[in-house]
Amino acid sequence: MKSTLSKKETILALGHCDTYFPGPNPISIAKIFAENRWRLLVDYELYRKGIRPAIMKAVNSIILCEYHDLGHTLYECPHCENFTFVWHTCKSRFCNQWGIKYARLLSDSILSKVFDCPHRHGVFTVPEPLRPYFQKDRSLLDELFKAVEDTLHYVIRKAGRKNEELIPCAVLTLHTFGRPLNWIPHIHVLLAEGGVRKSGSFKPLNHIHYDSLRFSFQKQLLDRMENKLNSPDFKIVKKQCYRDYPDGFYVYSPPSTHKSTQDCVDYIVRYVGRPVMAQSRIEDYDVDLDFVWWHYIDHQTHERVDVFDSTLVFMKKLILHIPDDHFKMVRYLGAYTSRKKKLCRCIQKMLRKPRAWIRKKLSSYREFRKESTGIDPFLCSCGHIMEFVESFFPAGLEVKINETWELYDWHRELDPLQVY
Repeated sequence: MKSTLSKKETILALGHCDTYFPGPNPISIAKIFAENRWRLLVDYELYRKGIRPAIMKAVNSIILCEYHDLGHTLYECPHCENFTFVWHTCKSRFCNQWGIKYARLLSDSILSKVFDCPHRHGVFTVPEPLRPYFQKDRSLLDELFKAVEDTLHYVIRKAGRKNEELIPCAVLTLHTFGRPLNWIPHIHVLLAEGGVRKSGSFKPLNHIHYDSLRFSFQKQLLDRMENKLNSPDFKIVKKQCYRDYPDGFYVYSPPSTHKSTQDCVDYIVRYVGRPVMAQSRIEDYDVDLDFVWWHYIDHQTHERVDVFDSTLVFMKKLILHIPDDHFKMVRYLGAYTSRKKKLCRCIQKMLRKPRAWIRKKLSSYREFRKESTGIDPFLCSCGHIMEFVESFFPAGLEVKINETWELYDWHRELDPLQVY
């Protein structure tokens, strides 16, 4: 049905009507960046070290998303003049608004691939002496993935007989942050308690040797870092790590307490899909007083810790964990890879119990809103369903998202004799 509003009238309503153009949330990460991005541009430390293009793109995206500058889709009721806007989102991994839906979609994707068997949630953590190397050279994060993959291949194959040549089944995801927003690279692993034999059948495993995980992870990671860095100084650090960590690097992989595979996947997706921090942890923020008050629950003491940061320090803590463009944060290992798709489907048919698929429909915007809020966004007050009219994308949107920042030139202000 033809819309009663022209495109020009729609744009005017978008720009001049508060009902259809709400402002930013009271306290949100995007609002903090929108009001204080200039502090990043004039910071001397960022001027000296530089800002990665991925940071500029992510911050630009969430600011445009917060102020609804990414366009909209217009829906109109065919029986009355009511209409509604669906705002386009940035789909950025740095966006809190997109994080919930991303976690749901990712959970559905993982559930369609994993076997219906017990799984473990494991954590492989980089020790403190090695963390600065990963922050300085982010290509080492790829070596961290490969070290964990080699470790799992070795341990699972060792758990079976030689002629079986077991293949692991795992989903790996990278996290670079802890609850205090510090830099602590670690890999979360969803590991099936078993392996695929060379013949194509699945063999359950009730026990995974902890010492083998620790020692193998230590060796694989140090060897890969040494080959990647090719530095005499790192050889000294490598020998010191073997002395300081005689029991191997930290690996945590207890038996799962979840009743079903779906529960286990939902649990690990909490770590996969969430942004750097939840906005609910922000207690207060003031742009004039230049402070952000936020909190976290300490892992060791399980007590609440309140943190008062300047807006610049708070923003620098967040942008530290923005991944580079096209870097895969979630990877599949062994029988879960796309190369083993046919084998994976055969094993799924053998292991999977009959169950109703109830969450696939939630990938659409309408069904997701109905499930999360209990409200149909396209249901008109007259009782009819609104229909699609048009989608609007502002001109120059790609240019705004990929806009590079012009940092303040500190060399013009510093005494030449003080610049080294």
